[in-house]
Amino acid sequence: MNMPKQQVYWVLLLCSLLACRSEYLPSDFLSYANDPTNGLRTVKRVGGLEFDLLYQAPAYIIANELRTNAIAPEVFKSRREALTELQYYRLKIGVADGSENITTYGVTDVGGQQDRLYYLSYHFQDDLRLIQGRDTLRASFCHFERNYDIAPHRTFMLAFPRGQEPVDRQLLLDATELGAGPVKLKITQKAIDGIPDIKLQHQ
Repeated sequence: MNMPKQQVYWVLLLCSLLACRSEYLPSDFLSYANDPTNGLRTVKRVGGLEFDLLYQAPAYIIANELRTNAIAPEVFKSRREALTELQYYRLKIGVADGSENITTYGVTDVGGQQDRLYYLSYHFQDDLRLIQGRDTLRASFCHFERNYDIAPHRTFMLAFPRGQEPVDRQLLLDATELGAGPVKLKITQKAIDGIPDIKLQHQ
């Protein structure tokens, strides 16, 4: 049975894309992931705050941990298998104009700053949800990095269960404690599907 021309076109296009899947050295892969135009990172300003979300594929985590282009295939495979049960994100929050950081933003005294630090360290996780299709996922892990004001932003390392559906993900943050309304940050499934391969040593 002959296939319609349009179907033939899409089949050939799919085969072409699969055949031409890019490979990146680990250092180049880090640059790829951090480039917002590739869809794995989204930055949004809400009020006086800036929210910066990065989807961390297992390959990103491994490349970021080892910081070398010489990663042996067996090392990569073992570490990747250990990262398959959860999905990982990095969330940075900063004051948009860089004049202060979120531990003092909207806070008028030392007691208020201590309360803010306590909230960011222990209760921030309660205000996070990852919407993935029909799933509403709570954070399995939320680590607040205490950088002691070395950087103008504050960083949270997040992990969520893997959702049932391969669809777009939306991080929903109730940021009223920080003086901003609900914040929505989206990572598309298309961007995740397009993640390039890592070029490993001896391949």
